[in-house]
Amino acid sequence: MKTHEIILSDIFSDFSSLLKDEEKSFKPLLNSSPNIDADQKESTEKYLVCKTCENKITTIAHKIEIYGSFQHSFLNPAGHVFEIGCFSEAPGCALTGVPTSEWTWFPDYQWQVALCCSCISHLGWYYSADKKPSFWGLILNTLI
Repeated sequence: MKTHEIILSDIFSDFSSLLKDEEKSFKPLLNSSPNIDADQKESTEKYLVCKTCENKITTIAHKIEIYGSFQHSFLNPAGHVFEIGCFSEAPGCALTGVPTSEWTWFPDYQWQVALCCSCISHLGWYYSADKKPSFWGLILNTLI
């Protein structure tokens, strides 16, 4: 398995400028809560949307830390730098390709390309592993 050295960013972005109010037509995947029903929870959600078409991709509530950080900076084999954020869910994304560990940025994880379900813009990658939780690594400058 080939891996690149992980370069962790120490700076967490302020996502207030990336948020959009939800619309009733979008029903995100929600965790159940005994005190808040799905309709109440949906009305308070904020969304990150595709910069190209404004399709709803994920919510700020789905931010997670992987290897101790939400935000990571990586250099791919072609020399492009990507700033990604880690999310537990991204219902506005679709996957393409088969999982691979080639050039993975996260040891023990395989990745697949993640595209916007609406306009098929490249938004990041989906990471899966046998004994670790899967997650979405979304390119932060592709979301608003």
